[in-house]
Formats: sequence, structure tokens, C-alpha cells
Amino acid sequence: MEDFNNTNNMENNEVPTQPVSDYTQPENDYVQPDQIYNQFDANQPQGGKGMAITAMVLGIVSIVVGCCCTPIGAICGILGIIFGILVKKKGGEGGSQALAGIICGAIGTVISIVNAILGAVMGDSMQDYINSAAEVSAIFMNMM
Repeated sequence: MEDFNNTNNMENNEVPTQPVSDYTQPENDYVQPDQIYNQFDANQPQGGKGMAITAMVLGIVSIVVGCCCTPIGAICGILGIIFGILVKKKGGEGGSQALAGIICGAIGTVISIVNAILGAVMGDSMQDYINSAAEVSAIFMNMM
């Protein structure tokens, strides 16, 4: 081993040597542009993942919202079904999420339709029931 702090070496105008590393410089640094683009294209998903997630989210929202707000629940359910079918036809990634979107969208749409039918059939009778319940609760409140 050489002593780099030795002043004798500096007086002789010798340059201290650095230890040699295992890294070797490649002979040709130039890379074809096609190689760069192709390496990124190979790692890209084939598509459909975002639409599958959208189908699933819309299907879940249609179930939740379909119980209280019928038109929005039906619209979300139908859109969830449409997006799910498009992903399944495309054959991209997210097939299980697309299937979940189709199933949840169908359930949410059915809930919305049933809710709309019950609202139309029981609209007047439900309003009468709510009014009579309010009268009964007012009577009990006056008793206290």
C-alpha cells in the first residue's frame, strides 16, 4: 500500500494513484431510440383497469344511492353495467372488478326501479301514514 500523505512522493511530482474499481465503462454509450421506447411499451398495461374501477365504483354507488335517490341510483347502475361490459369485451385488465361493477350495477338498478315503483304505488298512502304518525306523536307529546 502506498502512503498518499507521504511528502516524499509529492516532492518528486508523482501523482498518487487511486484504487482501481470493478466498474468498467461500456465501449458504446449510444442507445437506439427504439430500444428506449420499446422497453417502456412492454411494461404498460393493455388498458381497461381504470374503466373497470369506474364500473365497480358506479355499481357500489348505485346500491347505496338507489335506496334514497332513485334516479341517480338508476343512472349510476346503468353506467356501471355499461362500463363493466365494455371492459369485459375489451379483455383488458380488471376483469374481476368489471364483473363486480356489472353485478353491483344490476343490483343497484333493480333497487332503484323497485324503489320508484313502491314510491309511485304507495305515494299517497305513505303520505297519509306519515301524517297519521305525526298526529299520534303530537298527541303523546301533549300528554307529557
